[in-house]
Parts: sequence; C-alpha cells; structure tokens
Amino acid sequence: MKKNRKIVHTTLIIVIIISLTTIFLLKNTYCITESLTDKFISDNINELNTILENKLDTTNPYYMTEIVDENGNVPSYQYYNNNQIDSRSIMALEAYDDKIFMGLGDWNKNTGPVKVLYYDTKTGKIGTSGTIDDEAIGAFKIIDGKLYTTGRDPRNGWGYGSYYIYNRESNSWEKHMFNNGWIHVFDIEKYNEKLFMCGSVVASSKKSLVQVSFDNGNTFEDVKVVFSDGNQVPYDSDLRAYSFFTYKEDLYTRIYKGSSDYNGIYKYNEENNEFNFITGIVPLIYPFRVDNSVVNGYPAFEKFLFFETLNFNNDDIYISGKFIFILFDSEKYTLYYQGKKINNDYAIQNGVTNDDTLYLLTCHYNEDMSFNVRIYSTKNLDDYNLIYEFKTDSFPYSIEYFNNSIYIGTTYEEKIKDSSTVGSLYRIDLDKLEKKLTLDKNNKTINITADGNSYSTEYELTPTESIFKITLSFNNNMSQKEWELEFNKFKNLNLLYTITNNRNNINYDNSISYFNDVISNSIDTSSNYSTANEFAKSIFDNGLSIQNKRFNITTEKISDTDEEYKVLITLAVTNIDDTITSDKYIINEEKDYIYIGDTTDTETIKNNINHSEITDINIDFDNNRLLLKIDEELIKEYILIRFNTEKKILNKSIYVGILSDKDILPLFNLTNCNSNIENNKLQIKYNDSILDEYDLIRFSSDKLKTISNDKVYVGSMSKDKIKENINIVNGESIIENDKIKIINNDNTFAEIDILSIDFGDLGEKNKTIIKPEDILYDEFINNITVSSGISVKTIKDETEIVNGNIEEGMLFKVFYNDEEIDSLNIINEYIRFDDKIIIDVENRFLSNIEFNKNALYLLDKIDTTGNVTIMNNNYEIINNNTLIGTGSRVIIKLIKKDYDYLLVVNGDVDGNGTLNLYDIYDIANYLYKDKNKLSGVYLKAADYDGNNTYNLEDIMKAANSLSKLK
Repeated sequence: MKKNRKIVHTTLIIVIIISLTTIFLLKNTYCITESLTDKFISDNINELNTILENKLDTTNPYYMTEIVDENGNVPSYQYYNNNQIDSRSIMALEAYDDKIFMGLGDWNKNTGPVKVLYYDTKTGKIGTSGTIDDEAIGAFKIIDGKLYTTGRDPRNGWGYGSYYIYNRESNSWEKHMFNNGWIHVFDIEKYNEKLFMCGSVVASSKKSLVQVSFDNGNTFEDVKVVFSDGNQVPYDSDLRAYSFFTYKEDLYTRIYKGSSDYNGIYKYNEENNEFNFITGIVPLIYPFRVDNSVVNGYPAFEKFLFFETLNFNNDDIYISGKFIFILFDSEKYTLYYQGKKINNDYAIQNGVTNDDTLYLLTCHYNEDMSFNVRIYSTKNLDDYNLIYEFKTDSFPYSIEYFNNSIYIGTTYEEKIKDSSTVGSLYRIDLDKLEKKLTLDKNNKTINITADGNSYSTEYELTPTESIFKITLSFNNNMSQKEWELEFNKFKNLNLLYTITNNRNNINYDNSISYFNDVISNSIDTSSNYSTANEFAKSIFDNGLSIQNKRFNITTEKISDTDEEYKVLITLAVTNIDDTITSDKYIINEEKDYIYIGDTTDTETIKNNINHSEITDINIDFDNNRLLLKIDEELIKEYILIRFNTEKKILNKSIYVGILSDKDILPLFNLTNCNSNIENNKLQIKYNDSILDEYDLIRFSSDKLKTISNDKVYVGSMSKDKIKENINIVNGESIIENDKIKIINNDNTFAEIDILSIDFGDLGEKNKTIIKPEDILYDEFINNITVSSGISVKTIKDETEIVNGNIEEGMLFKVFYNDEEIDSLNIINEYIRFDDKIIIDVENRFLSNIEFNKNALYLLDKIDTTGNVTIMNNNYEIINNNTLIGTGSRVIIKLIKKDYDYLLVVNGDVDGNGTLNLYDIYDIANYLYKDKNKLSGVYLKAADYDGNNTYNLEDIMKAANSLSKLK
C-alpha cells in the first residue's frame, strides 16, 4: 500500500484548527484565587499525571506506523503473487538481533519454499535471510541465545523432519534434517541439556511423536509416550504433539487428535526417558474461520495456536479466540473468560509478555469484512487497560514486543475486505503513548511530554488569571514530521488548561468542543507542509482571538521572514470559585459528590444548592450527576448519591417489620453508594464513609406466629399477654381495635392486624381445648369465634368431623388462607386431687390438709381444667401466700358446673390455719365438757388422726405435733 500524504496532511490541518478552537476545554477549569501558587500548579500537575497514566489517546494515528517495503507494499508482497496470498500471512513474529522476524507461508496449500523476512529496527527497512526448504514457518524459539524454527511441513516429503538455526554472521539459516519418520515438526525445546522435538510421524515408521537429542541436535531418538493405562500411545499419523512448555522446572507436552482419548498433557519422566499422561486437555482451538451466522457481534473466529505457552507472573498461560487459560498446577486449569474480563465484542487473538505486563491482541469482525483491533495490557489478568485501537482489512494474528514497541502481523482468511493487505505489519510505539507534565519553578516553565516529544511552555500566575505562552515556528522547508510536531504543540497545550482547576476536580476524560467552525473557512485543503509559511500566515497574520467568559486565546506574530515565520500563542484562564454549598445536602468537594438522600425531584435539588454569584452559571443533570455549566460548558460535576424506598421514613426511622438483614437491604434503591446494617441502623455509605443513618424499627415475637409483615396470629391470648410477648426495636407498641400499632416519637409507622380465636365457654390451655364430657359438634363450634380470614376444622383420624359428638383425642386445626397456622388437642374437662387429700362428697369436705400451709400449697394439690378460687371463712378471696384454715372454701368452675368445697385443716378447730394450745384446749373442752363447742367442719378438724372418732388420742397426737414445732 502506498501512503496518501495529502489525506494525512489534510487530517492534520483539521486537527490543528479544531485544537485551536478547543484548547483547554477538556474539563472544569477553575481554581480559587488564593490557591494560585506554584504548589497549587505542582499538585495539580501530579494529579493530572496520575490521570494521564490511565488515560491514553487510543486512536491517535501518530502512535502507529505501518511497516512497508520500498514500494509502499506489505513486507512479503514482492515474494508472493496474488495466487499465493495465503503465504503472505504473518503467522509468527519474533524479536531477535534487533530484527523482527516474520513467519510466513501456508502449510495447508504447500506454497513453499518459504522466504524468511525481517524488519530491521535500526535501519527501518525490510530484509531477508533467505529461504528454508519448508512450506511455512509457524513459530520461532530462542534457545541458548540462538534463533530456531522447525520444519512444520518439510518439502522433502513424509518421513523427513527438520529444524533450522539462524546464523547472524551469514544472515542465513542452517538446516538440520532427519529421515526418521517425521511428518510435521511443531516445536523444539531444550531441557536439562537435552534437545527435544515434537510433532507427528508416519504410523508405519513406529517412531514416537516426541524425540530427544543427547548430542545437541545432531541425532535424535524416541521418547516413549505413555497413556494413563500404562501403555504406549499408538502409532497414528493424525495423533500430534503440538508443543512443549516448562512449569515448575518440569517439561510437558500437549497431544491432540480430534476427540481422541489420548488428548491431554504429558509430563516428562527423566529417569525413564518417557512422557506420562497426567490430565486431559481443554478442547483444541480449530484453525481460524469466520462464522457467517455471527456478523457485527461476538467474533466467532478462532485460530490454530498449537498451544503456544506464555509465561506470565510465574504462570504458564495460553490463549484462544475466547479464553485465557492459566495452568496453575500440574492437574488443574482455570479459565478467564474474555467477555467478562475485557470486552464482549472482541475476541482475544494472541498475546505477548514483557516483564510483569501481558499485552493482548484482540479484534472484532465487521459487516464490511474488516477488523477493529484493540491492544490491551494487564498486570494481573483482572484489570485490563486499552492502550491502542485501529482498523485493518486483513486478519490480525501475531504479536511481538521489542524495545517498547508492539508489532502486529496479519494473515489471510477468505472473508476479508482487501486481500492486498494480507501480511501487513504494524508497529505501535509505546513511548509515544506516554503523556506527562513537569514543572520548572525557577524558569517558570511547564514541559509537556507527549507523542514521544517534549514541549516547553512559559507560565505566569496572577491573582485573577493563569497565563500560558508557547511559540510556534514554520518554514517552507519543513518536513512532514516537523510539520506534525509543531502543530502537536496545539493539541497538547490543552493539558495546561486542566491544571488551573481545583485538582480534586481534574478529570481528563470529559471534554467539550466549542467554536469548531470559527476558522474552518481558512482551511486550504491544497496546502501541504512544503508551504507551511503561507498557510500559517493565512491564519495568524492578522491576529486571532478565541474567547469565552473563562479563557482567552490570542495569537501574535513575532517573526516573518522568507526563512521563518513565528507566532506567539497566549492562553489566559480566568480564576473562578466554583464551589457550591447546601443547607439540605452533604457536599464533598474533595471527592466531588453530593448526598441528596431520597430526593428525586431535580427542581428540589436545584433549589437547595447555593453557588457563587455568577449570573450565567446553571445546574444540569445527566446520568445521576449534577453538572455546573456556563454557556453549556461543563465547569464542574458531582456524583449524585441517593437512595429511596417504598418503606415509610419519618424522623430518620424506617419500619421494616419482621424482615432479616439480608431481606432488608434489597428494599432500598441505591445510586452511587452502598448500604450496611449495624446495631439496627441502616447505614448509607460512599466507599467507607457513612453519609447517613436510619433507625430500623423492627417487630418480632417468639410466641406469636407472624403471618406477614402486617398480620400476626395470637390464638386466644389476651391483650396483656400479647404485649408481653412482642418485641419492638427502636419503637413501642399500642394494642387497640384488634391491631398492634408500632409507634416511634408519636408517629405511627405500622398497624399489624391481630388474628385471634375465642373459644367462648370452652377452655383453652397449653395448645389444648377443654370441653364438657358430652358435647355435640354444633354446640362445640358455636362456642368458637375467629378473626376474618381464619377458618377451622375438627379432625379425627385425618378425617374432618362436621356432626355428632366431639370426642377427646380429636384435633382442632386453624387455617389462614388455607395454610395451617395452629393445631390444638381436644380433651374432656376434669378435677384431680392429690392422693393425701380426703374427699367427703356428701358434706363437700376436703380434709387431711396440713396446718401452717398457704393457698399456693393447696393449688399444687389440685389438677383441673377448670378455674380454681380459694376464699377464707369470711368469703374473701385470698392470695397465694395467705394461710388456709378450716372453713376456707375452694371453688372450681368447670364449663357447665361449679364445685364448692370446705377445707378441713388437721387440728385447726378455730379456722386460723395454725395449730396451737388454744386448738388443743378447744378439742379437750369438746371431749370432756361441752359437746356443743364444735360442729360441722370445725368438729371434723378435731379428728386429728382422721379415724372418724373423737378421743384422747386426737389430743395426744395434736400435742405431739405442736411440741415438734417448738
């Protein structure tokens, strides 16, 4: 291809004019007046340099050179005619002896012998080192400081294998050929002073597909290749060992044939001189092709890599059209899928390493049959930086690194745009990608390094302006290179404009172009660098001024002779305070964010932002950013941090009910921030800074069944019991109208419906329903009242009962919306007394009650489904700690009947619950003097031994018990 210098020149002119009109408008560019010092400029330069390290002009054509022969064609054009386009393909690149060697040819179409070409990096010319007697060169390898290649498809026919060594003195290749069964030799490797070759062999030769030389490559002998079953792999001309690689001081080879069981990785056993199978291999990458079904989308093309291994950060990796594979131990592979790591529209095609950096060649196939090419760099296989991109008409295939440059070679594929471009060789100069600024305070200059060149600019700081000056020089004998470099001063001077900004706001990525057509009519497309003086005069002779409210660009002619024309470019940047404040929102000027909470209305946001008194300043919004603009030019931007939720928020409190932490967080929509829950507080965070906190109001209960966030089932529990059994965090509860109200600071956050059941005259205790011994279904069910939404069933042996008698042992089930929420046993009511208590049914006496006992003692002696009430002999209800005496009453209420008993306390004939001398005296008085002294229950108490007789023995036993008390 021949260069069209006129097109290049015209493009440069357009860039120059646009640069003039857009200089310094890349981003918010204002600083506070009192900060205009050398230190301010220095700090901002450091900040900008940090940005420039990660920001490259990835499409600048100045960074890339297409390497052509003396006629402007691809390097191999003169050696292979249009019928041999395939042979122009650059299948491999290798840097050696200050040359970039190109592996050409086509071993499928047999277009050899193959010419070995190189690009001489010192002379900048294409050279040749002769031919080799082979159909193609697929790879190079450097061994012991010498450059090797193998006979991928020797022209001598089947049975011959070969390798070649480059002789730098004679600039030719030394051929080493062996007639020992070879078909293809794919790789050569030196390991522990032995030289290994691998490939494929004629089956009938009974030779191994891996061979070793113990005499530095003069003779070779078989290395046995052993499968996992212990047997040698069979002799098969289609079974191929494609490459060697070393890992952790061991040597491996990869073997493949279609879907063969023998595919895998084999490890060299030096003691037995054999390769042993250790693991199966991921699928082989097929020869390159373009899939017609996928166009302008994911690139469905692949290439034959022969599993060439790259060593990167002490890991061996190899690359396919879709994956980067990392072999991190002898038996495992881990995959890095390029769609997640780089760009889903680009396939990884090849790679090259330099020190701790991996460079990846990726491409995208277009509808017009061309390719978009992108070069990425990475140091960790996690973070990828795009360093350059361009477009080519042939398939980008091979990549090499040398002397801080990247070289790209292209190959043939039938679905390409222009076959004449096959074999193109491109050089990307990484030195030119570097941009940085340095400050010379003594000489008041700022040096800009960009595009591989350095430019010096004078600066001056005043209380109101930052002033920068640069001189451009032109002459009619300028070379195209000089013409480019002079106008690059315009293109890179814009970096100075950015450093006048508050350095926390410097962001090289945002640029806005103004006045693009101010002098577009001055472009003379017929001009070229040989008439640079005339062109410069046409622009600058009468002076030129481009300005707006923040900057002023002026030009001044300082020299005009036949030999030279010079013009001084001056940029003056007005210093403007661009800070904003707010009484409502949190504004962080250091990190350029505004926390607006749950505000969504942009007018509300505007009304709560205060800014400096600049009449033309306005606030705009874009993609969750607040933009400060003047005349539509962006002067500063802030990230908007917000969150919103459908949950009720009052006084920094949010009701979340019964939800767990993991269920709470998804309830909040976050923008440019994250959230965390700690100590029942929702924290809104930006990076590690807490911007806001909200109390989380929660509801929970261990005893009640929560149906949903607004319904709870309480069974037959009373209101007091309900309140005892609920827990409210950051709030309190009020129960009224069958609802639990959640309150915080007099604000009601939620009302929870109470779902209950009332058993009427029936009893309920400990998940048990208590019924009379005989009751019909209708009477039973009519006693029960339930909340709306609740239904009940009576079950016997898994069958619902809807009539007849309700029997003990049946189950009573409670449902809400057809979901079972409770189950109770049904039992008959009963009364059971302790065995020591004597029951006199006729007189309704409970006797043999010990003296000096309280009511709680008696309650422990009674087991009943009914309600028990204890009264003294004055018919007053007594508490649990009160003594029970003769004549006290026990009333037990069952569902349909009440039972009333009088207590007989042994020896307590006066009814005070104790035994004393007065009681013994009254018993004696009854026995020996006055038979009318005692009667009824009190007389029964005088029968101390309970044998239904009254005699001296009762007195003696009572007295004995009394003496023991003392």
